[in-house]
Amino acid sequence: MTPAAVQMALENIDTALKTRGFAGAMAQMQDLQAAASEEYSIQFAAAQLALRIEQPAWARDTLQTLAKMPPPTWQAGVTVVDMLRASALPAEARKLLGSLRAANPDEPVLTAREADLALAVGEVAQARELYREAQAADPRLSSVYLFFSRDPEAEPAHWLEVMEQDFGELTKVQHANLKIARGRCLGRLKRYDEAFTAFEQARELLRDPAQSRALTRQLEMAPAYVASFPPERMAELRDRAHLSSAPIFVVGMPRSGSTLIAQVLDAHPEIHSVGERRILSNLVSARLAAAQVAGAADGEPVTTLDAFDLAPDTLTKTAGDYLRRVRELGTPDAERVVDKMPFNFSLVGPARALFPHGHVIHTQRDPQDTAWSIFTSAFSLPNLLLNLHDIGRLHALHDYLMGQWEERCGSDGILVMPYETLTSDFDRAVRELVQTLGLEWSDDCTRFFERGNEVLTSSDMQVRQPIHQGSIGRSAPYAERLQPFRDAYQQTLTQLSQQG
Repeated sequence: MTPAAVQMALENIDTALKTRGFAGAMAQMQDLQAAASEEYSIQFAAAQLALRIEQPAWARDTLQTLAKMPPPTWQAGVTVVDMLRASALPAEARKLLGSLRAANPDEPVLTAREADLALAVGEVAQARELYREAQAADPRLSSVYLFFSRDPEAEPAHWLEVMEQDFGELTKVQHANLKIARGRCLGRLKRYDEAFTAFEQARELLRDPAQSRALTRQLEMAPAYVASFPPERMAELRDRAHLSSAPIFVVGMPRSGSTLIAQVLDAHPEIHSVGERRILSNLVSARLAAAQVAGAADGEPVTTLDAFDLAPDTLTKTAGDYLRRVRELGTPDAERVVDKMPFNFSLVGPARALFPHGHVIHTQRDPQDTAWSIFTSAFSLPNLLLNLHDIGRLHALHDYLMGQWEERCGSDGILVMPYETLTSDFDRAVRELVQTLGLEWSDDCTRFFERGNEVLTSSDMQVRQPIHQGSIGRSAPYAERLQPFRDAYQQTLTQLSQQG
């Protein structure tokens, strides 16, 4: 293909993505992929698209091809490593990273990346050694300080002193990560005022006003959105929905214990966790976009629930597509599949419409501890780089929506799991959960921390430890500083309740 033809094809794919025409984008990219099978850049773009629209089989095939092709730069190779990990191919990711390190032995970023991979599978001692090696070669690597600031064996005073050095020119993200690392070390030393200032400065560096505006739009639309799921129509759809009870959707605020629950359940021999996926949100948005196009032609507005109620087999077809994709991510014969995506709290209605026989586990945690954990975490997701005011608004949106879903979908199938109960009475809470899911008890659930599976969230170190209560009340020393969160939360929840 000529460069002009390739460029035109990529532009057409981008147009399809903007209108949520995921199936069309996939077909066009696969045609382009077949026509330029030896082109690294095309295979690379195909892998990115496959991950974006959550097509696991296509992503895996493309990435396994890419992993055998020499990358044009080691940076491109590292991105493929990350994509392999996102596709649940950690062995291939480590093999590729090993070859990149062998070809670029003096690049400390690759050493730090290998430390990241070791940490993700619970090899903390190896990660510690690799991070030290990387830091000695390049003191500007902020991921090193993020690790040692939460490493229980590291001395916070020592690392505070190390971070006082002149690092020269740094990116905005590096500056912010260093401040987060400083805040953690200061907090461990009980220098709370200084710690809060460091975290606040990090948030200000990374905060994107566009995310605050997006949250405002979500809040404005929330009452009308949930109102489009009337209880009587939800009840009617149960008879037309998919009969599978396999999906277990784990939802809740970020940092509320969802990773812990997913790890515990994944340890059960009849349950498989697919990690944090956008499968449900992609299917819902694509279906809604298609229905809205059809509705616009007829001059009729279309709601999310309408999108699944326009044809008798739409629900079962969409549910079948969902099941196909999650099965491609793991064990095909697992009786239950855990889909842990905290932000799916906005999609409980569609999830219950598609799978009324499935389950939703709603993780809860003390709101102030949740807010503080979000505020002090080094997230890469823009929609979590919020200040305390916006975290309060997000928490209010979450509480409002979950309350509405229980009213409209019924509490049957929505299981509430408070983090404090899980950590204080772990054995009873997990036994009751497994029983509610209709499964036999397995002692493997109590040894979840011994598993060597890869964890790609900020809880990577915590879920390698036996259950403990060390994170409960962590926000207490900062209670006065959290007033902006409390004010925004209460004001927003009141406004939503009045509108609803």
